[in-house]
Amino acid sequence: MHFLEASKHTLSWCCEAAESACEACSQRPVSMPVSMPVSMPVRAGAQRAAMTEIHRPHRFSDRLDADWQHTATTRGTVRTIRSWALHVPTAETARFDQLTDAQELIDATQRSDGDAGNSLLLLLVELARHDALAGRIVVQRLLPGLISAAAKYRFLSEAGDPVEEAVSAAWIAIRNYDITRRTRHVAAGLISDAIYLAFRRDARRQVPAETPTEPRLLGERVACPPSSALVELADVVRTARLAGVATRDLDLIRALVCTGSPGAVARQQCVTPRTIRNRRDRAIRRLQQAVAVAV
Repeated sequence: MHFLEASKHTLSWCCEAAESACEACSQRPVSMPVSMPVSMPVRAGAQRAAMTEIHRPHRFSDRLDADWQHTATTRGTVRTIRSWALHVPTAETARFDQLTDAQELIDATQRSDGDAGNSLLLLLVELARHDALAGRIVVQRLLPGLISAAAKYRFLSEAGDPVEEAVSAAWIAIRNYDITRRTRHVAAGLISDAIYLAFRRDARRQVPAETPTEPRLLGERVACPPSSALVELADVVRTARLAGVATRDLDLIRALVCTGSPGAVARQQCVTPRTIRNRRDRAIRRLQQAVAVAV
């Protein structure tokens, strides 16, 4: 599942929350007072509260929390969770069958509950493979840890809020979690997987000369570490291959690098070392010509 698909799960829950809220508002009688005197200090306090709300750092996580407050107690949520009682171990049947609030599951998976909480979280991860609600519960359980772990990657986040990318990655981590081999410290493992997928995987694929840099440092001159000889040779071989140098010449260069001597290559190919040296010299000339043309 890609990040875009993972984000759709979270967005769908927000949409359901908004629709249910609209239905509730349309059915609830509203009485308007004739007059409501408001003093200036109250208005100033309201303005300060509004400004605080605007500048809160994790707006995406705020929306998730608000959505969760609604989702956790809806009849559809409770009905779905109770239906899981048919698919869970006997020891957990009563918990699911008597549940009245999805928050009860999150509370029961906290670290303070020890192995029982860890086992319950692992069970929810297993259910999340086939039920989006179970995945949503696990995401909400991981949210505080995701916020904390993603904070230091703010400068790498294209969306500006690293929590949004971490949550999207968490959906993928949940679906791909190995429940048979990784049975301990489930929450920590999922958070680590999500952070790796969101921020660290692409960084590991970068070439040595690339370094993540904060925008304020882009105008400064940064000394790049020198490339290793093998990295430079790999670049030369790649350029030569694109320029049309014969594969046998490139294979010979690779064999010489791997074995370290013409004699070893000669024994592998059942020829004399002199023959390998002559082939090597011709291959090097062709590589030099190809690189010169490319430059």
